[in-house]
Amino acid sequence: MICFAWSGFPQYAARCVGAFVRDNPENEIVVIATRPAVPVQGMERLCGCKVVWVDANDEHDISYHLGRIPDKYLVTGWATPCFNHYRDQVRSAGGKTFQLIDHNFVQSVKELIKSIRFRVLFKSKYDGYMVPGKSGRQLLRYYGVADNRIFDGLYSADESLFYDGGPLEARDKRIVYVGQFCERKNVLNVCQAFVNSDIAKDGWTLAMYGCGPQKDALVEIAKRYPGIEINDFLQPEGLASVYRGARVFVLASKEEHWGLVVHEAALSGCYLLLSDRVGAGEDLLGQLNGRSFSPFNIHSMNRAFRSLMSLEDEAWQNARRESLRLSGEISINKFSSGVKNMLALC
Repeated sequence: MICFAWSGFPQYAARCVGAFVRDNPENEIVVIATRPAVPVQGMERLCGCKVVWVDANDEHDISYHLGRIPDKYLVTGWATPCFNHYRDQVRSAGGKTFQLIDHNFVQSVKELIKSIRFRVLFKSKYDGYMVPGKSGRQLLRYYGVADNRIFDGLYSADESLFYDGGPLEARDKRIVYVGQFCERKNVLNVCQAFVNSDIAKDGWTLAMYGCGPQKDALVEIAKRYPGIEINDFLQPEGLASVYRGARVFVLASKEEHWGLVVHEAALSGCYLLLSDRVGAGEDLLGQLNGRSFSPFNIHSMNRAFRSLMSLEDEAWQNARRESLRLSGEISINKFSSGVKNMLALC
């Protein structure tokens, strides 16, 4: 039995697990998960296998939920108490355990301390590791993990759902944000930078989709500035057309381990405005398809928005091509093959 233990099991993960299930019909595969923070739907249907929902502090043994102890156990993170409990049971029974980790590398004293903690508390508890991309691999190498125990492909949007929306120069001058409305995502400063940049006078609009504690504050800002619109959270099936109708995607997070929404936007051919703390920028932001800025400097954000007005048709064409090329290197099939390789080699 192969068990995925997924914290806040999201729809994209269900699609990735579903690809692995389809590719490995000879294996019994199950998911044990905690509920996601956002009201996303359809995980059981999309992953194609049994899903057991648990509380993060569940005290039952894993065999209580699954009928027996799995042979191979893949878990996201190390902060969910019940998942750590299940992990220890699998190892005690002679099974193998694997870490699915999305953290990105940010050089700091704090990261040095975390690397020491990792070596002492966690390194001996896992046989292999899976990361989204370059920054995650760099982090684990910094933590002392051998390169041959690190596998790529952890995150992927579904390319059958998110796909090219056509020439950017033909799309409306529309910038979209998708995600939580909270301090970490820096959404209030996104609005402020958009207003400060004055690009609304050139026909640009900013559309934000999501939910969270800062929604009321965003709604008040939108009332004062007609170029900004605040929209409710949408299921991925509804978001796909939003990306295809946008010219630019913005993500200004102060901390963002990877950022699956960046892959969704790049698959849709969008130009990317990303903070330099977004892990996915290492994999999806090239020389031609976007711009990076500091999330802690409003002037840097202003300049990023203002730069959109100087782009000519050729620049938009080059940006779209690069977004499609880079995003095409990541897929749910890469997740499936990455998991299969990790289980076989570790």
